[in-house]
Amino acid sequence: MVNAACKALDEAHLRAQLSDSCVIDSLADRALIALQGPKSESALTKFCADVTSMKFMDTGPRKVAGFDCFVSRSGYTGEDGFEISVSGRTCEALATALLENADVLPIGLGARDQPPA
Repeated sequence: MVNAACKALDEAHLRAQLSDSCVIDSLADRALIALQGPKSESALTKFCADVTSMKFMDTGPRKVAGFDCFVSRSGYTGEDGFEISVSGRTCEALATALLENADVLPIGLGARDQPPA
């Protein structure tokens, strides 16, 4: 579940700090799936073949597992990865499809700082 309080605070901070020439669109109906790590490209390619042509920081609309998404090749882990913006209505179905790949595991942000087992 999305923590709306954090979202609201983040948006308020952006609006307070950015100039009036910036436009901020709140996309309340969107969800974000981060697919990160050395196997992210091969995992995502099964659902969207043209991601292999994306370079770091490329962005654009893509069909992923048949869902309309906006994909960026970026990441916060230091590894290769993708950020997949998808409708909140289809997020669970897309996450479930991605998780059918044995190389994809659900994990939280806190795990990035944990040493490998």
